[in-house]
Amino acid sequence: MVYRHHSQAGRLRKPFPNFGKRSQKVGTCWTGCAVREREILDLLAAGRNNGEIAGELFLSLKTVRNYVSNIFTKLQVADCAQAIVRAREAGLGRNGGEA
Repeated sequence: MVYRHHSQAGRLRKPFPNFGKRSQKVGTCWTGCAVREREILDLLAAGRNNGEIAGELFLSLKTVRNYVSNIFTKLQVADCAQAIVRAREAGLGRNGGEA
């Protein structure tokens, strides 16, 4: 769709004033880590594997793998063992993944 004038695009955005903005409800477990990533890290630290996490959180295995990869990047770790150590140092994984 081609807009001939900026006001046309503005009128289309009015019904969705928060479209494209980050939700204020998304918390962080520590800087840069989203709530869902924290949930997954908590489950990893509790000894769950990717398949178990996918089943518990009703996500696809691929989605869990993507989250885990993002977690590794944000924590600056190379593997699951290092991520688990960081998570346990932060108090995660101690309640069987129920933080």
